[in-house]
Amino acid sequence: MSRMRSVPAWVVGVAAVLMASSVWAQDHRAGVPRVLVDRRLQERAVRVTGMDGRVIAYVDATGLPRTEPMTEFVALLMPEEGEPTGSAIPLGVGRSSGPQPLPRFRPPAPSTLLELTDGQRFAGALVVDGALAEGLVWTHPSMGTMRYDLGAVLRVRLQAGEQTPAPAPGGPDLVALANGDRVEGYVESIGREVRLQAGETTRRIAVELVREVALANEPKASAARQYWLRDGSVVSPRAVRTTRTGELILTLGLDEPTENPPKDGTDELPPLQLDDLIGVAMDARALVPLARLTPVAQTGSADRWWSGPMRVVGLGTALLGLADIELPGPMAVEWVAPRGATRVAFEAELPRWCWTWGDLEVVVSSVDGAGGTGGTELARRRLHADQPRARVNVPLERGKPRVQVRVEAGVGGAVQDRVVLRRAALLVEP
Repeated sequence: MSRMRSVPAWVVGVAAVLMASSVWAQDHRAGVPRVLVDRRLQERAVRVTGMDGRVIAYVDATGLPRTEPMTEFVALLMPEEGEPTGSAIPLGVGRSSGPQPLPRFRPPAPSTLLELTDGQRFAGALVVDGALAEGLVWTHPSMGTMRYDLGAVLRVRLQAGEQTPAPAPGGPDLVALANGDRVEGYVESIGREVRLQAGETTRRIAVELVREVALANEPKASAARQYWLRDGSVVSPRAVRTTRTGELILTLGLDEPTENPPKDGTDELPPLQLDDLIGVAMDARALVPLARLTPVAQTGSADRWWSGPMRVVGLGTALLGLADIELPGPMAVEWVAPRGATRVAFEAELPRWCWTWGDLEVVVSSVDGAGGTGGTELARRRLHADQPRARVNVPLERGKPRVQVRVEAGVGGAVQDRVVLRRAALLVEP
């Protein structure tokens, strides 16, 4: 006859620790945190575990593993921010804000970058001894050495600094020097020196003196699917897959000009980590960043000339082009929506430094013409210190080609009534 023995407390404690460690390990292996954007521009927080050209596998907010066609979504993004902290911001006597989020994620801005006319970008470095007639040679840590004709190049950034405005297609190319000077002409090659034809004179500029070269080539339509990497590269590979260990494998395009393909004879690049993938434009034609559209009308209060016009922040580096749009209110801005646009979505935020006095309303409308004529109000959100953020996701009214965002003064008048539109986008359907 057996006798039951009592289990020592320390054994129970060790078992609990081991179980907790096992659960943590399983959670740690359950993918990387990302945000999926579906075809109604609704966002959902997930942990991505794998993908290929057809499906994406993830763990949803309830912990359930799911696999869905990639065609169900238009984008994959990094989370905007981390978990809230316990700190608060004092707002005056007896008032303080709630817990503050960690700083927002911002994509890297490589100091050296090659940008092509088809929207692809490659971090890395110029091969200075590889100058070609009408071309250049570029090297990437994973993708190897690549050769491109200058007709396929939009921009070559060689040093950190402010981005040079793109020259008009068909006009002269622009070479920005490190000392701030600019030289116009027809760039013939980029290597140890930048050679360009300026009138009847051929100029040779040592590459060490050049900050950026912007070529007057016509941009092409981007690939329907683009992958944004943590090093700042944007690629359109022929195929993508993830291994069981969580590695990301990119397969080069059929016409990718590389000099050193992998030794196994395939066109797969050396593996990356899944966490190196910070964003995917799953259907670049369906998701149109509002920041990339030029406003056709912009009005503000005549007695607040110091507040300035609308401003787009970081368009060159914003993930998927979803740059922030700053609106110093009261004001109204209008954009012409692309053909087929059916929905607009963004998060409106009252910046932290405006929480003391800021109190306003953000109004979204579909309008017929300039000045908001024939407008139909679609959404109205109030922002103030106790509610500094609000989500807008509404269908556009058919037959009204313009989208208007208006900032109206609230309680206390137009003091600190500034709005930032985060991830503002239009959904375009065929």
